[in-house]
Amino acid sequence: MDNKLINKDSLSVFETTKEERKEITEQYISKLLDGEIDPIHVHLQIKHMEAFIKSITTDERYKDLVLSEADKYGKSFDRFNAGFAIKETGVKYDFSGCGDSEWERLNSELEAAKERLKEREKFLKTIPAKGMEVLNNETGEVDELFPPTKTSTTIVTVTLK
Repeated sequence: MDNKLINKDSLSVFETTKEERKEITEQYISKLLDGEIDPIHVHLQIKHMEAFIKSITTDERYKDLVLSEADKYGKSFDRFNAGFAIKETGVKYDFSGCGDSEWERLNSELEAAKERLKEREKFLKTIPAKGMEVLNNETGEVDELFPPTKTSTTIVTVTLK
């Protein structure tokens, strides 16, 4: 890899304030609207940045280095126009080893209910748009059912090579 691509200041372009980032965004949008820059090219560049960010921030070596360096400054500190804090996040509990039969029973009921709910949702997706009548076995009444409302967003996907 070409070493001139990686130097200690190569990411300094990202050291901006909230106001500066907003201004840069407005400039880019303006240039896009004016046809000065190609939106597909900008989208590709952004996808490359996202891939780089994900690649580096998920690397355990990187995480360890950042934590080690942050430890030198204490639990909370300001540096490079930003506030930093060392915190515990993503706390999870595993109750399966507690030996609590009440928890195990409730969890079993929950899992069974989740499975029944998935099956019911699968059925509801098959209902025609005009709806259909179904006998409610619990009440003996006829329910008029309709398919779930479906929403989506159209995007342009990019496959980096």
